[in-house]
Amino acid sequence: REEGAENGDKGNRESACAPFPWKVLALAVVLFSIPLFGYLYLPIRAADSPAINAGDPRRMSGLVGHVTGAQYRSVRFLTVSDGMGGLRRLGAGELPSYLAGRGLGIVRWMGEQIMPHDPRRPARGGVLGMILAALSIFGFVRFSRSSPLAGVGFGGGLLLNLVVVLLYTIPDIEVYQLPLWIGVCAFAPLGLVAAPELFRPEQESGLAGRRSRRAMVAGGVMLALAAYALYGWFPPEKQVNKSEATQARDYAVSLMKALPEGAVVFTRGDYDIYPLWYLQVCENARPDVAVIGSGFVFSRWYAAMLRENLPPGVEVFVGDEPPSSRARWLVAFLGGMVAPQVMAGRPTFITAPQPGDPDIIYMGRHFELVPRHDLPAPLPVSDAPPLVVYEIRDPSGFSAKAVARFREMFGAQVDFSNVRAD
Repeated sequence: REEGAENGDKGNRESACAPFPWKVLALAVVLFSIPLFGYLYLPIRAADSPAINAGDPRRMSGLVGHVTGAQYRSVRFLTVSDGMGGLRRLGAGELPSYLAGRGLGIVRWMGEQIMPHDPRRPARGGVLGMILAALSIFGFVRFSRSSPLAGVGFGGGLLLNLVVVLLYTIPDIEVYQLPLWIGVCAFAPLGLVAAPELFRPEQESGLAGRRSRRAMVAGGVMLALAAYALYGWFPPEKQVNKSEATQARDYAVSLMKALPEGAVVFTRGDYDIYPLWYLQVCENARPDVAVIGSGFVFSRWYAAMLRENLPPGVEVFVGDEPPSSRARWLVAFLGGMVAPQVMAGRPTFITAPQPGDPDIIYMGRHFELVPRHDLPAPLPVSDAPPLVVYEIRDPSGFSAKAVARFREMFGAQVDFSNVRAD
């Protein structure tokens, strides 16, 4: 026993004096950096001036801004809806309840990847998500004990991902949660094997055999959950298979057929503008129609795209600032985008998901909005709302006031030449 104690003390001294594993750290940095080189494709492709050049990442500043979401950071960092179509910053007193709700939402989303949401049993996804999250924590603790450096690397990456999905309040956050979900799927089986050892130390004799049996059980449980997930998402009503989905193209074709010659149509979101861009860019359909995204009024890169794609004579304003308020956006949109088209006598339209849209209500107080066509929903999901296209008229002469207010607010930024199609 004395000899063993001496050997143990010697081992402790040697491990304490062991040099820092710089080679391991260098390898970790290299492996971390390799996927980042994929971003180099963006400036290479952008240099060829593609029809849709989001972020305009030809220069380093544009590339960094595009990759890091500079356009959205100022308005999507701890913000929530203000109930009037805009956003507001969360107050300090609201943060605890918001973060708790957001965290539970992430856990529920994870569970619903295996057990799809069922209105009759809405809690089952959350319960399964909590179980998997708890098991993954146990598994991560066990993994970190056996490999501390790897634990620091994995833990740091997953923690950073968790911070992003908690604080970055964009509606379609699900894709940002995928690294967390992969981590849960990786560590939950290990947690199922290691959890008994964390709560009750076991004797060394026979430990390997017990671990092997628990590993087989854990593998069986995860395979069963995977099979259940496939079964749950397989029915046609879940609409996971989008190979036969034609909703987006049906919407775009219907709208393009309904628009008169030389029309200008403003869209309200991604889902109603990309199908129209597809028809124009890929199928060269209706080049006489000007398709303009209202959400890009403060996106400088959008000016270059409009220059290449707008029909001759169409002028719109595109600024270069973060959208600080809904009121400022409305002034820029109405006075810098909509009013010039109406004053020029062009047939002007706007799409909206429903009559109760707050921006449509506001526009209806100053312009005459005439519903022209009901359009199919562009999203291939069963509960997607249909769209309505409104013709914008100005019997009261509000356009001149909108332009004057716009020029007063934006001053030196007002320069239509950067997006004029000559």
